[in-house]
Amino acid sequence: MSDADLIVVGGGLAGMTAALTCAGRGMDTLLLEAGGALGGRTRSVKNRSTGEEVDNGQHMFIGAFEETLSLLELLGTRYMLKKAGSEYVLVDAGCKRRRMSLIDLPGLLFMPAAVLHLNHLSLMERLSLGRVALALETASEDQRSAWDDTNAEQWLLDLGQSKKVLKGFWRPMIVSALNEEPSRVSALALAVVMKQGFFAGAARAAPMLATTGLSDLFARPAAAKLEALGARVEYGAKVVSFEVEGNRVAAIIDRKGRTWKAGQFVLAVPPWNMEKLESVFGELKQHGYTWSCSPIVTINLWLDRPVMSDAFIGFIEGPVHWIFNHSFNGTGNRRQGYRYSVVTSCAREAVAIPPADALKQALDAIEHYLPKMRKAVVKNHLVLKEKRATIPPVPGQWLSRPGANTSLDNLFLAGDWTSTGLPPTMESAVISGRNAAEAVLSSA
Repeated sequence: MSDADLIVVGGGLAGMTAALTCAGRGMDTLLLEAGGALGGRTRSVKNRSTGEEVDNGQHMFIGAFEETLSLLELLGTRYMLKKAGSEYVLVDAGCKRRRMSLIDLPGLLFMPAAVLHLNHLSLMERLSLGRVALALETASEDQRSAWDDTNAEQWLLDLGQSKKVLKGFWRPMIVSALNEEPSRVSALALAVVMKQGFFAGAARAAPMLATTGLSDLFARPAAAKLEALGARVEYGAKVVSFEVEGNRVAAIIDRKGRTWKAGQFVLAVPPWNMEKLESVFGELKQHGYTWSCSPIVTINLWLDRPVMSDAFIGFIEGPVHWIFNHSFNGTGNRRQGYRYSVVTSCAREAVAIPPADALKQALDAIEHYLPKMRKAVVKNHLVLKEKRATIPPVPGQWLSRPGANTSLDNLFLAGDWTSTGLPPTMESAVISGRNAAEAVLSSA
């Protein structure tokens, strides 16, 4: 006897999207989550010192995240995103503020206008960015596919970008968007991000920040919505093996020894949680898919005074990449102090050192960039290390990413790392969940 029509394994963005979609279409759906809450890598944790919930990593949304915004509409939490202005403020090594303005202009006119005030670059260097925009607009499908065979740094050099432009514009952009160094990511992945996001016009590049924690934005309302749709969620159910009969999954077994049966299954877990599931993981290896992880370190600071009025500031150089102001979006508790999140992407060095050293490194950098910080007193802090924050899109892997279908007739894959047309991101996770749900519904 089956436990459900569909069992979804994994309650991150991909799994919750797949479960919500299928439950909304009338399928009897059971979601198995290994932990005690939904959310996966998009979640909040409690700071024991202050009692506040803080996110496991600072997330920024942009207008191009269409599927993510649609998911928030479904959950009734879209209103919890707040526009964070019409520009990206960057600070250079000399502590001078530079602005990338989001001016509502069509097509190829948008990028030159956006970078007009990045005057740490010469006029000719700013104009050279147009070569990349032109390549994105005019490349054939064959040319675009070939970009996956080279890294972003070499691709940009081939398009006439100088070392100074790489350092002063492209590296901050790539590290922030793809959580990896330019020499380690696929040029195609960068091209997709630029064409669909930052080079696609003011509305799609516009930044937004959540006015609540990620668990209140996604996880808790998703659990409530699933219940309202008649779906069930079982927590503490880490899947450790499959029972396969012929070309179908007959059942799955969790670490408590429980057997779960269904007609259809969606496996929505990251690849590092699939290594023991040889029937699936072996198939991925056979198709040439490999993966690595890139960490992010977020240092939450509670200060005795405000040190900036911007919603966020990016840093062109140095050991930290962003600082976010929680007074702007209302997620700080003034009784505990003014809260800021300092973010280091592709943080292999910061993740390897003791938290106290990571804190000192961040404070030294912020004191250099923001003079008001030099008089501030740190009332509290919380260092969060997400060692497996993202799966960077390395060269040569775009075409080997698996789709929703597997060699087993009733098993489907979801996850930001699967083939979605985007690099692994929040948006990719949501798209993958919808792709898996459509595959399930088509085969039912």
